[in-house]
Amino acid sequence: EVACSMGDLANVYCDQGKFDEAIGLYQQAYKIHTDAYGPDHVDTAGDLASLGLVQSVQGNHKEALPLLKDAYKIMETHLELDHPNLVQVQQFIERSSVALGVEPPAATSDEPASERSITTAGGSEA
Repeated sequence: EVACSMGDLANVYCDQGKFDEAIGLYQQAYKIHTDAYGPDHVDTAGDLASLGLVQSVQGNHKEALPLLKDAYKIMETHLELDHPNLVQVQQFIERSSVALGVEPPAATSDEPASERSITTAGGSEA
């Protein structure tokens, strides 16, 4: 599937420190998965998580936190609570919360993923 290949390439870009390129590919994968499966599918959640992880790694915790919280909310309905992906997202929620000086909240979001635009590191919307 094209979206999965885009995610794989984005992972390579992350490993190389090419975060803007990775974000662009994750955004495209998110759009493809959302169009194909809807906003509450585990693949869509994986794309949100990837976007949030990249934002968090770059220190963009304010942008990362809502993405990570939405990803967690979706993933927890599909995965066991000890699943490595779910655990990793929770760890990054805590990391971003601490960086922002807020108590790590329960992983929820006020705005459904389907109604949110995805923001790149440069601040533009996808």
